[in-house]
Amino acid sequence: MKSENLSEDVIVRKHIKLVRGVARRFYLVGAEQEDVIQEGMIGLLKAVREYKDESGASFETFATLCIKRQILKAVNIANRQKSSPLNLAESLEFIENGNYNSVAGKFIICSSPEDEIIDKEKDKSRKEKMAKLLSPMEKKVLKYYLEGQSYGEIAGNLSLTKKSIDNAIQRIKKKLDTKK
Repeated sequence: MKSENLSEDVIVRKHIKLVRGVARRFYLVGAEQEDVIQEGMIGLLKAVREYKDESGASFETFATLCIKRQILKAVNIANRQKSSPLNLAESLEFIENGNYNSVAGKFIICSSPEDEIIDKEKDKSRKEKMAKLLSPMEKKVLKYYLEGQSYGEIAGNLSLTKKSIDNAIQRIKKKLDTKK
């Protein structure tokens, strides 16, 4: 059990940059950027515990999806009008200890089993769509982009120009547009 926790710890430390790269593209109402990063870390821990090598996807790809999904879940919950009283609520224990701050917001992350099943189906559908529609170069560009790398870094990794990376990302967005 201890070696399992140690290996999880090593994997998490190795992928902190990935979490920060994904998190920097999101804003959580009433929270600081570190809160968004913490949500991403929760997603990374879920990825570490749920990843199966037989799935065909690399760990980084799977982890990126888990991180993004966890952050998006927090953002969606924070933005819901019906959740606004909860977002501004404080625990009774917190108030009783004299630490009450009416401005501080609390975000509760929860999902129903139905939401989890729907999310898994959507992920499966997206993966199938990507496998069919994207060229090998576009898949590489997308992988680096989801890791939070800049156009310049991606261009350097693939020995391409920034413009060709931008064009590839635009093609990817058009191909994966979910409104179609």
